[in-house]
Amino acid sequence: MLYDCLFLIYGMLIIFYSLMAWVFMDKWGDRVYRMIVCLMVILCIGCIKDIPFLFDRSIYCEENDHLLSAIDMVVVPMYILIIYELLRPGLLTRLKAYLSVSPFILLAVLYVLTRVDLFYYILLVISIIFGTTALVWTTIEIPKYQTRLKQRYSYTDNIDLRWLRGIVYAFYFILGLWVVACVKFDEVVINILYLCGTLVLGMFISYFMNRHESVLAEFEDAPIPMDDSSAEKDDLLGRNLDEYMREGKAYLNPNLKLSDLATAMATNRTYISNFINHQLGTTFYDYVNSFRVEHACGLLTQTDKTISVIAEESGFNSPQSFIRVYTRIKGLSPTEYRKGR
Repeated sequence: MLYDCLFLIYGMLIIFYSLMAWVFMDKWGDRVYRMIVCLMVILCIGCIKDIPFLFDRSIYCEENDHLLSAIDMVVVPMYILIIYELLRPGLLTRLKAYLSVSPFILLAVLYVLTRVDLFYYILLVISIIFGTTALVWTTIEIPKYQTRLKQRYSYTDNIDLRWLRGIVYAFYFILGLWVVACVKFDEVVINILYLCGTLVLGMFISYFMNRHESVLAEFEDAPIPMDDSSAEKDDLLGRNLDEYMREGKAYLNPNLKLSDLATAMATNRTYISNFINHQLGTTFYDYVNSFRVEHACGLLTQTDKTISVIAEESGFNSPQSFIRVYTRIKGLSPTEYRKGR
């Protein structure tokens, strides 16, 4: 009965990985999605290679289990490289990728050729170290990423990566199950739990990644010309910026980005970001949303329009974003503000 469950789960995994590889092929132009496609293909092949051992349990021994696990461990750095590319878009180089993956490939090859258990256990320890490091690094890096977002975007829908923290914790838990499965290879229940966890984790990753909007272009900073930093230029920029926002109502664009503002002001993103951060003492995100909230206040007091309509007409991507931002800035919800007036 339990082995029948294994067959079922393996079949579901193969179908799922194949489907996701095909789905993410549509976004092949973005490097992070190319990495995900490669990961899905490797995971699918990894499942297929295990099938013969399910059919013939007589060949499923500890040595062969270690062999299969050693090959599977190559995907550990691939998960981590995808996380790195998400949190630091554009900074992943081929050298960093090769240095991360090469120890896993080398140790796996050495074990396959020699069957010396030392190589296998070194590989196991390195996988745990990589997973633990990724957990700690991601926890530290996500707030930094969120800060960088607010310096470049006036919205966070579909680019917010706070969900990644939960994914990494789940990945680390599944990594623990996998380690136990490697040590107790004949425990079918542990293997089933590990495979089910892998499938669920893959579904969540695919769901969030399919919604995720690439931020690579916006994160590429342009250098500031030496003569652009002066009090006179800052004053001119401040006046033009205020006019563009108040009279041009640029904040009504729900997808307004720093690059859009820089283009309108005929300057570069780094310069205008520094101006908003240091001269105005705020972030691009808060700067734009302050205009949106004030616009919404007028609609709340002067019209009977619903919250959803006001959110849309004020430049917010969703009512949820509108309520969250409004409450943070005003200290009360839009509904409470309307009732109080």
